[in-house]
Amino acid sequence: MSFRTRLTLVATGAVAASLVLASIIVYVAVAASTRSQVDDGLRRQVLLLARPAPGSTDLIQGDGQVVTADGQVTPLRPDSLTLPFVTEARGIAAGRGGTVFRDVHVLGSHLRVLIGPLGPGRAVELGAPLDRVDQLLHRLAVVLMIVTAAGVIVAAVAGRLVAQAALGPVLRLRGAARGVAAARRPGARVPVEGDDELADLATSFNDMITALERSLAAQRALVADASHELRTPLTSLGTNIEFLRREPGMEAHAPLLGELRDETADLGALVSDLIELARHEGDEEPGVDVRLDELTATAVARAQRRAPELTFVTDLHPVTVSGVAGRLDRAITNVIDNAVKWSPPQGAVEISVAAGELVVRDHGPGIAAADLPNVFNRFYRSGDAHQLPGSGLGLAIVRQVADAHGGTVTAERPPDGGTRIRLWFPESPAPGT
Repeated sequence: MSFRTRLTLVATGAVAASLVLASIIVYVAVAASTRSQVDDGLRRQVLLLARPAPGSTDLIQGDGQVVTADGQVTPLRPDSLTLPFVTEARGIAAGRGGTVFRDVHVLGSHLRVLIGPLGPGRAVELGAPLDRVDQLLHRLAVVLMIVTAAGVIVAAVAGRLVAQAALGPVLRLRGAARGVAAARRPGARVPVEGDDELADLATSFNDMITALERSLAAQRALVADASHELRTPLTSLGTNIEFLRREPGMEAHAPLLGELRDETADLGALVSDLIELARHEGDEEPGVDVRLDELTATAVARAQRRAPELTFVTDLHPVTVSGVAGRLDRAITNVIDNAVKWSPPQGAVEISVAAGELVVRDHGPGIAAADLPNVFNRFYRSGDAHQLPGSGLGLAIVRQVADAHGGTVTAERPPDGGTRIRLWFPESPAPGT
């Protein structure tokens, strides 16, 4: 559940609770007031009975009866209803209690009954109908329920609008943060508006981005500088090894010198890969429309020259993507080189391009299930890969290029063995669309 929804529910719940409480208070107050009026009317009628005046008995309304201490019951009028509570009235007539009120239903009528003393040895039971009071309270309850329901609906809508207005700056901050993460541009900043707590939060976020930008820049500069500084001694080392191999009398050391040459070449490849990662990480190079199938065809031709013993089966359909041609070419080359490295002698490498996706399949030993989640991590090499040349950065560069272009890269284990790598990029729209 989102924070906006929770805030709306809290606001709606608070208003609903207030409306329900207010409705209960209004209902109880009106019910108490109307019953108090009925009770006061019954008391006035009892006073008229206790101190009768000429014509006063004609003012008596409702049903009633007089009860003596010995249990004799006399109706106030011939058509009066017979009321219960006779035993209680006899006690009051005998002086064992004061005035009390009771609710009772008699013959389908809801009555409010007063039982009180009416002189020595007598008590009176006087009832007033509550049907009109019940109808009034029922209508009041319906009105209050309608008002409460409408109030809750209005509160929910208003709460949603208030939550939207209150969280608007936070949502903009979240969108800006996601944009920074998606575009991989630490240099982006979140706009700061106003001078409230949200503005302080945006400022703190920008400060964090600034610190992150400096850290990444220092990291890239360190890697690039160190890699560049390593190139000169590596080049010199390779030249010296080649010179020693050609020197007379060094034939006995040829295997050792050959191994040194290979190790130097591997170290040079590692330095080149590090420079590649450091150069492009966080860069914002403008993209242009590039034919993915043509880049793939060029990379296949290069691989064919380096590995003439392998068979390259291609199925290339025209696909246009937006990106940096050099980086896309590096990613395609790395994927194909990985397939070449793992292919058995006289093996086949299957390469296809369609619907924005490059698929490269080899028929080598395949990637172990435990290694699949890690093959695109930097410097990760499986146990078998340690016996082969490579820096462990080739597929990491592929993933970096895919992420920078909004694409994806995955590795699979086909059922019949080998490895299948899928490199996908969003296609550019056709002209005119």
